[in-house]
Amino acid sequence: PDDPESFSLEPEYAENFELGSKGSLLDGAASYNINVFSMIIKNMQVSTVVPEQVGGGQQFSRSANAGKQRTEGVEIDGRLQVNDYLRVDFSGALMDGKMLSFLGAGCTTVEFQQADTGPCVSVAEAAAGQSDGYPAGTIDRSGTKATRTPDWKFVAGLDWWYPFANSLKYEFSTKATFSDGYVRDVRGYSGVAAYDERTIINMNLGIAELDDKWRLSLWGRNILGHGLSYFLEKDPTPVLSRNGQILSSQNWFSYGVQMQYLYD
Repeated sequence: PDDPESFSLEPEYAENFELGSKGSLLDGAASYNINVFSMIIKNMQVSTVVPEQVGGGQQFSRSANAGKQRTEGVEIDGRLQVNDYLRVDFSGALMDGKMLSFLGAGCTTVEFQQADTGPCVSVAEAAAGQSDGYPAGTIDRSGTKATRTPDWKFVAGLDWWYPFANSLKYEFSTKATFSDGYVRDVRGYSGVAAYDERTIINMNLGIAELDDKWRLSLWGRNILGHGLSYFLEKDPTPVLSRNGQILSSQNWFSYGVQMQYLYD
């Protein structure tokens, strides 16, 4: 920029408070951990897309201080060794994430089109000095939900094996993730890319030598095929793949066969 001051950022500070407990049960067969936390980030540095249609109508990305974000909640995790062949794991969190202050966030395309009558800063308001120094195409998102922060998320896992034929064993493992919906798009804070409430199930089934020298397994990822939702009408820079995340294989069901061999 012509004015270096317009490119400067305030330093970012984080305050973290935690209180927890951990221990074991059933003569060590089970363990647990519980943690209550609160994190406040002041002047959080973010990159936000601004659909300012000045100078040929090109949109641009700008760095800004997001004011203050607060995330608080409780986390738990545990493990139970049921017997020699079966182990169960569990973890979860209840969270509340909010942007306590976020002036200068990027408007969506729709918000910018309605800037003359809506909260998005219009070109005329910015030119007239009526926007407290914030450029056209920005908006106050104070009070909105923080990105990547579902209200709840739980993960359950199971690992099982059993010997057969003297030197071989069956193996089976699965992990299920249950999550509330959340906004993923850090740049826009606008719901461009978001996950709905979803369940992700991964499984692995195979056979192996008892000494783990080799194994053959069939695996499946995201068996229910729950993917990332893309909302074109909210995107200030419409690109379907959006950094490759919308079309990423992690958002769809995939499966395969894996052979592993270890040698000295």
